[in-house]
Amino acid sequence: MFRLDEQENQIVFKFSAEMKLIDRLIKELKEVFPGFGDESSFSPLRLLMREMLINAVEHGCHKNPSLCVSGLVRRIAEMRYLVTVEDEGEGFDYKSLNFRLSGDSTQFRSRGFPLINALSDGIEFNEKGNSVTVYITLQESTNFSVQEEGGSVKVVSSGSITASSSDKFREVLLDLLNKGYRKISFDMEKVEDIDSVGLSSFIILARNIMEKHGKDSSLEIFNASEDVKRLFEMTMLDKLFKISAKEASV
Repeated sequence: MFRLDEQENQIVFKFSAEMKLIDRLIKELKEVFPGFGDESSFSPLRLLMREMLINAVEHGCHKNPSLCVSGLVRRIAEMRYLVTVEDEGEGFDYKSLNFRLSGDSTQFRSRGFPLINALSDGIEFNEKGNSVTVYITLQESTNFSVQEEGGSVKVVSSGSITASSSDKFREVLLDLLNKGYRKISFDMEKVEDIDSVGLSSFIILARNIMEKHGKDSSLEIFNASEDVKRLFEMTMLDKLFKISAKEASV
């Protein structure tokens, strides 16, 4: 069962609780909902919706195709959206949820709602706990440029490194790892904020670099603001990255 209806400023949907139908819904939303396919701005909304839908299918309906997941995505202001997802399961005690995103890069479970919380402006549950409404305000996407300099590489960020740019950032880092770079620096001049999702990406990079190259590796953060430097110190990432207020030395 799969149904998607276009209405003014919103799309209403309902489908059987099957994982494969999540991909179909996201694909069809890209085709019919204005802007939804825009890679630069709408990636956080798609990621948020996917996490909500996965929770509904997997945890709410326990992948039982005789049950359904329904909801809507509505534009409520310029670049601001409301998403509601409801399942036909028994609900759960949402009041006991832990929204903190684990700093353990090896932990793959219990990341759904922390990620939803990181991406959204607010989360509301119904009393039963089988329906969740999330608000999200989209921002201009952060871009990353890569500049090769001899045996090292410099990554320049055009803005903050947060959950909204995490997919793009991880793709850049994975490409650098696959190419075998040992010396990587990050120009943070335009970075005002780094959230827990962004920090996780730096942690994963550092661990992979150390495992592959050990003491032959070099990681540096430069042109960092006092707030960014303080964040790296508080999270002890300054033990893995050289932090500098000036141009990188790698």
